[in-house]
Amino acid sequence: MSIGTRAIDALGFAPDERHGPLPLLLLVLTMITGLVDAVSYLKLGHVFVANMTGNVVFLGFAVADAEDFSIPASLLAIAAFLAGALAGGRLGTRLGIIVAVFWQSRPTSKSRSSARLASHR
Repeated sequence: MSIGTRAIDALGFAPDERHGPLPLLLLVLTMITGLVDAVSYLKLGHVFVANMTGNVVFLGFAVADAEDFSIPASLLAIAAFLAGALAGGRLGTRLGIIVAVFWQSRPTSKSRSSARLASHR
């Protein structure tokens, strides 16, 4: 048993029948998102890139004339996030349609086995 497997078991995040690996994956995604936001906040001019809640709060502070908060930086971060979300959504929709058409055009295993049986008759 590997160290990772023992750690997952000890934390109680072992895949179960109902949720599978989802709880562990969500925990890992949450940690990565927090790390990305921490790095972006410290290195990219005090803006968040993974979660927009902080940028909206910072925008509110900037509108209220609080020191060290920038309206343009917050608006740029929010606009870039919206543009990325729009582009990702459109790309996902197009790729989803392409993938769906690809899988629908492939014969299923039942139709392949039926074709093989029919060819042997």
